[in-house]
Amino acid sequence: MAEQNLYVNCLISKPVYFADLCNAVIFDGKQIIRPEDLTTLPRHSGVMIADLEKGRRVLQRYRDVCAPIYN
Repeated sequence: MAEQNLYVNCLISKPVYFADLCNAVIFDGKQIIRPEDLTTLPRHSGVMIADLEKGRRVLQRYRDVCAPIYN
């Protein structure tokens, strides 16, 4: 399963394949998302939380792929 996940993540990290997948699944094959409109974003983010019980701690999150934001 990990090997399949690696291959899928490598594939959909390419804008052409990500756009094709989204257009096929979400938009019924209509070319709404264009690869040239996509941007690569960091795959990790973090936030520091101040908690009265546990003190300060950092939560770090990782994502496979991040969908674009359109204005």
